[in-house]
Amino acid sequence: QPAVLAEDGTDITALVALVRDGTDAQKEEAAGALKVLARIADNRILIAEAGGIPPLVALVRDGTDAQKASAADALGNLAHSCADNKVAIAKAGGIPPLVALVRDGTDEQKASAAAALRSLAMCDDNQIPIAQAGGIPPLVALARDGIAVQKEFAADALRWLAFNADNKVAIAEAKREAGI
Repeated sequence: QPAVLAEDGTDITALVALVRDGTDAQKEEAAGALKVLARIADNRILIAEAGGIPPLVALVRDGTDAQKASAADALGNLAHSCADNKVAIAKAGGIPPLVALVRDGTDEQKASAAAALRSLAMCDDNQIPIAQAGGIPPLVALARDGIAVQKEFAADALRWLAFNADNKVAIAEAKREAGI
């Protein structure tokens, strides 16, 4: 595959290969680099075209603690203001491992995953899949019990999820069960 270069000349193809096949340290660094590159709109498209979404999803699911946080941040940045990437992340199976991080992750992972789910929830097509993956109860719990940044991301994710009528009911039920 020919090299896909970021706006600044960074070889995105090489970073994606490291996320997929590198050592643990290389995976962590490459995911961190993709996270930073994905802050730029044009790079979001290039990273997706270079096949970056599936290996980042795999890292969120199976990586080390640091890899999971960086990969969740990268997916959140890839989804930001990019409808095609929001759909691609969901199709690559990204929602269930992000929900798992919101529920069971470290503080950093919870914030990263809640931010990614917030971005994904801005897409109507992802609102039901997030609920079906069990995302509403842990987001409600995080909005209630998390640290400030976690509360912000979780509450905003719930706001977007509430655009779906069925999700409004599920959010109300989760709040009631949580004693809110």
